[in-house]
Parts: sequence; C-alpha cells; structure tokens
Amino acid sequence: MMKKQRQPENRYDSELATKGMKRVLVQDVSESGLVCYREKVVPITSEAVKPFFKMKKGRARMNVDQSVIADVESAVNSMIRQSREKKAVKAPRTGSKLAQAVEIVRALGKDDKEQCLKGIVEGLQVKRGNATIYFAKAKEILG
Repeated sequence: MMKKQRQPENRYDSELATKGMKRVLVQDVSESGLVCYREKVVPITSEAVKPFFKMKKGRARMNVDQSVIADVESAVNSMIRQSREKKAVKAPRTGSKLAQAVEIVRALGKDDKEQCLKGIVEGLQVKRGNATIYFAKAKEILG
C-alpha cells in the first residue's frame, strides 16, 4: 500500500513534484557562527537531508511527563491566586463626594443600607442609583 503524499501547495512545488523533487529546510551555520535555515531542493525519495523539525503524531504526542504538567498547573494557579487577591484600597480625596459618603456611612452604620442610602441622597444631592454606588464604595473603604 502506497503512502498518500501531500498535495503541492503552490505552482513551484507542483513543478518540482513533476520532476521528482521537493523543498526542505536545512540548518546551516555561517562563518560567523550564526545559525540560519535555508531551503534546499532534494529528490522526493532522498533521506540524506532531513528537515530541522519533526512533528510528533498520535500516541507519541500524548505521552507527556505528568509531573511537568502538575508543576505548570501549580505555577499558573498561584499566579491567578495572586492576581485575585484584594488590592490595597485607596483613601478618597479629602472633600470629595466619596469622602463625604464614607463619613455618612461611618456615622449611620454600614449595616443599615436603607438609612445610609437616604443619608447619601440627602447629603450629596444625588439620585438613588448613584447613592448605591457611593454606598458600595464607602463600605469597601471602611472594610
């Protein structure tokens, strides 16, 4: 049974294929010691020049060291945990509406939400929707 060959990807490759040739990339070291890759045309049946990379297929790709996977997962999880930790809450600027809201919530007690919202609406002259936002931020600042 013959192996099915890949279809040439462009005209140049198809012309080479009709001549029994193919393009491969080979590693080359220049005089200055730099590594580069160059293209070389070789016969299709030639095994003399092998490509610089080999793709693992099937089971070989699935056989991975489980300890490496566990190490990578633990590193990623620790990075995620660190990013989710609470950031230091900044104090509001003195005289700002948020600073006034913090004082209102501190005076009225942060456990009584309705009373705090009414106090913020009256004290800051804002609508209830904005008062809810100020209350949430003030509660976060107070802890």
